[in-house]
Amino acid sequence: MIFRKTIIPPIALCLALAALAGCTSDADIARVMLEADTTTARVNVAPNYIEVRTIALPLYAKAEQIPVLAADGSVRITDKQVWADAPDAALTSMLASNLAQITSATVAAEPWPLEQYPDARIEVRVDQLIASLGGVLKFNGTYFVTSVSGNARERAERFAFEVPVAGEDYIALSRANARAVRLLSEAIAKRMGR
Repeated sequence: MIFRKTIIPPIALCLALAALAGCTSDADIARVMLEADTTTARVNVAPNYIEVRTIALPLYAKAEQIPVLAADGSVRITDKQVWADAPDAALTSMLASNLAQITSATVAAEPWPLEQYPDARIEVRVDQLIASLGGVLKFNGTYFVTSVSGNARERAERFAFEVPVAGEDYIALSRANARAVRLLSEAIAKRMGR
C-alpha cells in the first residue's frame, strides 16, 4: 500500500479555519444577568452569622441556556439566550445578599469565608423554577435552616411562589427570577425572626 502525502495550500487552510470560526461566533449569543431585586423588609434574627449553601436546582434550571416553558408544557432552551453566570451560583449569591440586607446577621454563600463559624446554615432545594415568556414564573421547593452553634431554631419549610413575567423577553424573565428569590429571602427571614 502506498501512502501519498497531501499538502493543503495555506490559503485553503486559512479559508477553512475562518469558516469554522464564523460558526462558533459569540456575536449572536445574548448573556442575561441575574440581578437582585431590592427589598425594604427588615427582620432581626437570632443567628449572628448565616451560611447559605449552594441552591440545588433541577437539571433543566442548572444549564447555562435559559429554560422556557412552552405552550405544550415542554421545557425549551436555545443557545442564543444564556445566563451570564451559573444559575445556581447566581441565585445563591442573590439569596445571601438579600438575607444580609433584610436581617441583622452577617450572611455569606458557601464556602464560609470567615474564621468565626456560622450559627446557622440555610439550604434550598428547588423542585420547580420555570416560566413562560409573558406568563408566570413558578418557583417552589423546600428550604432548611440548620443550627451549627445551637443558636438557631431548625426548620424545614415548603415554599411556592408565582411571579408574573412582565414582558416577552429574557430580561423580563430575569427580573421575575430576581423577584422570586427576593420573596423567598423575605419568607426565610420572617420565619427565622419568630
